[in-house]
Amino acid sequence: MSRSSRNDYKRTLIHLMNYTHNTEYSRDHVFSNAELRQLTPFMILRWFNVKAYGTPVPPHDANPIYARASSIEYYKKAILFFIPDKHSAWNSAQNEGNPTRSPLIHDFIRILKRKEVRGHGAESRTARAITEFEYKNTMGIFAILTTIVLFLMELQV
Repeated sequence: MSRSSRNDYKRTLIHLMNYTHNTEYSRDHVFSNAELRQLTPFMILRWFNVKAYGTPVPPHDANPIYARASSIEYYKKAILFFIPDKHSAWNSAQNEGNPTRSPLIHDFIRILKRKEVRGHGAESRTARAITEFEYKNTMGIFAILTTIVLFLMELQV
């Protein structure tokens, strides 16, 4: 994994822990395994709700306007990177394991995806390539401007 990916993952974990503990951790803070094991799916879900809906407990009929499912999946992956028991499932009876593998988290992401498919999710911020039509129009404008510039340069000579 690249250094920048680790830094992005760490930034995500810091944001989650800042929210969960209502404090400000520095970028170089190292969380102990004991601190990470205290995370529960409910804590992560509340933070995901803030990221997607802007509130920790959104109304049932609310639509996510701040984050898409792909962003939440990235946050989940970033958190998973630091979880000590990353390969185990979440055991709700004993409150241990990997909280990102909880049905609560999976259901949340599934609901976000369903809302996106129905047109009720956050707007995509993905950059797209230009179409052939846009390319030809742009090249046409450049050709016209080049002709004008060359014409003006000839007038000055």
